[in-house]
Amino acid sequence: MDNNDVKTKKKGGGALQVMLIIIIILLAGQSYFLFSRLTTDYERRGGGYDADTPASVAEQPSSDAEIEAMGWISPDVLKRYAEEYNVNTEFLSRIFRDKIIYKQGGMILYEDINPNLQKHPYDWDSLWWDERRPYYESADSDAETAGEPVNALFGIDVSRYQGDVNWAMAAADGVEFAIVRMGYRGYDTGKLVTDEFFDANMQGALSAGLRVGVYFFSQAVNETEAVEEAEMVLSGIAPYNVSLPVTFDIEEISGQNARTDALTPDEVTNIAIAFCERISQGGYTPMIYANPKWFVSRMNLERLEPYAKWLAQYYKTPAYPYAFSVWQFSSTGSVAGIKGNVDLDLAFERF
Repeated sequence: MDNNDVKTKKKGGGALQVMLIIIIILLAGQSYFLFSRLTTDYERRGGGYDADTPASVAEQPSSDAEIEAMGWISPDVLKRYAEEYNVNTEFLSRIFRDKIIYKQGGMILYEDINPNLQKHPYDWDSLWWDERRPYYESADSDAETAGEPVNALFGIDVSRYQGDVNWAMAAADGVEFAIVRMGYRGYDTGKLVTDEFFDANMQGALSAGLRVGVYFFSQAVNETEAVEEAEMVLSGIAPYNVSLPVTFDIEEISGQNARTDALTPDEVTNIAIAFCERISQGGYTPMIYANPKWFVSRMNLERLEPYAKWLAQYYKTPAYPYAFSVWQFSSTGSVAGIKGNVDLDLAFERF
């Protein structure tokens, strides 16, 4: 999740303080002017920079020089401004609609959309928010029988970090499904650990009438370890009615050195496939969790086409073009029956 808020406190007096105030006002004015231009340019281009956008003025400029001469901002200049002002990727994704945008190592990266990958079928005009959460409601009453996306289910994913959950209260607050962490592998030790709240969460969620899936936080460094993780999950979920997918979760360990840091995209992909295939052999639907950065830069998505995807992207509207089944839209949500933050999700497929 991008966090571009900067809070600065300055102390001083006299002429220095006045000068600082003037500088701040000038910088604020410069930023306002910049983003006004960006917004105007965005609207002039019919909503974004991509090859299919029709010209909304008499003539579409064909070069950066012509763009600048017309008072527009060229894509390359806009990217430089974005880097300088640390513009958040959600804003940029509305402009560069033919790119997948993410940050890495302090840089903003623009990934071309792969035309060979299956795209999602969702119409984001059907997505709306209240003060707390989004809703996806299909405008087509025949959508379900036609096999198209229907009203999305609202759910949460939980682990020991949520502590004791009052599942009856969560269900009464609109929660329709839960994805429960079954366990994890230590990112430094490699030890396999069962989540201490796994059984309580499974029993509580099922007793409250929720549909339930599970996930495993992987730190496997080879296919053998991935199968070992899958075997652990299959053993742990055997007593329960798991009707939603069993998810492979591998991600960056922020601020720490993890045993998976040196894995190549092909190695990560091999590990994910090994886990998913063993889960499939066990009679369950496998799914892969990641954010856009991991999906496009740390995995080979063409090889992972057969598996459902769980997208983590904390935007008001997803800006990810490829097929996915579940959207984790917040890591700081709240529902009745849980103290503190909880991850919130929409499931677009019934499975």
